[in-house]
Formats: sequence, C-alpha cells, structure tokens
Amino acid sequence: MKSLVRFASLLSLLLLIGASASATTLTLTDCDSQGCAGSDVSLTVDSAGGGNWNITLTLDSTGYFGSEDGVVQAGFKAIGGIDDSDVTLVSFSDGSWSAAKVAGINGGGGALCDGANEPDFVCTSGYANIETDKVYTWNFYVTGGTLLDVDSWAIKFQYCDQGDTDCKGHVLSAHSTGEPGNPVPEPSAALVFSGGLLAAATKLRRRR
Repeated sequence: MKSLVRFASLLSLLLLIGASASATTLTLTDCDSQGCAGSDVSLTVDSAGGGNWNITLTLDSTGYFGSEDGVVQAGFKAIGGIDDSDVTLVSFSDGSWSAAKVAGINGGGGALCDGANEPDFVCTSGYANIETDKVYTWNFYVTGGTLLDVDSWAIKFQYCDQGDTDCKGHVLSAHSTGEPGNPVPEPSAALVFSGGLLAAATKLRRRR
C-alpha cells in the first residue's frame, strides 16, 4: 500500500509540474455581439519554454451566416513588448497567408494588416474560403515578450469576398467578456485529478 501512496504522490507532482506549463485558452462561443456572425473563435497560448510562446488562433465557421465568402485578415493580442522580428506564422490550415507582423487589422479598405497603430497586436493577411462546418487554425511562434492579462487579449478576423481588392468587409473584434469559464486555464483539471488520487490513496491505506 505504501507503494500506491508513493505512486499517487509522484503522479500528483508530475501533474503539478505539467500544469505550470499548460496552455490557457480564451474561448468565445456565440459571440455575435462582438461580430462573430455565427462563428466561434478561440485563442490558445502555451509556453514554449525560455520565455517563448506557441499560439493557436482558431475560427470555427459552423453556423456562420455572413455574406462574405472568405477570411482575409486574422490576428490576436496576448503577448506584450514584441515587434515583427519576434513573431512567426508557423502554419495554417487553409489558404495562403503572409508572414505575421505586429500591426492592426485594416477594415477600411486598401492594404491589409495596415490598420491603425495597435501595440502588440499580431496580424496576418491572405485568403481562406469559408466553408460550412469547418475549423480554421493559424499557429504562431512568439519569441520573448510578456504574457498579458487575459482581460487584455483580443481576437480579430475580417471576412471578405475573394475578388474584392478594396475590402471593407465585416470585421470580427472579440475579447474576453469576463463571463464564467472565459478564459479556461487548462491546469485546473490536472490539479483536481491529482488531488483526487491523493485522497483515494489515503482511503485505501486506511482500509488496509
């Protein structure tokens, strides 16, 4: 029985260590008040170690009811004190996209990712066709910087028709609403689970 207790304690320690490096996700579902047009969006920030960050931006088009046929700008704000050289667009699920840069989304037509100065906001431009029931992802790597309080995080997309060269299409501008469950720090589940293991091991030892 002692070995079981030791095992539970060790597993709990490992879970706690892993929890400290787990990701935090800001999920905005049914966020039409912020311009989502029926889509769902999320932003996940995960420590890559050494003060660097892996970031995933997600757009779920299930339920999208807008009239534009695609997405032409995508961006986020979560890490402070960064410039263009600190940000890399590592991969994306659909379409063709430019190198990421620290710039605001331009919703007024003309050059994309050339909006009003918005410190720490990361933008990439391109085109991905909106299809029903599809999840689009953009994966970024950020070197250095400081993780901002989640209340300062932002998610933005611009919808536009593919043939529109002077796009003034709908801009989705979503942020943390302070509602319960937004954001969700993933380590919480690990902490609860490890605590349960310890409690169970103690009960088993007493029965013995």
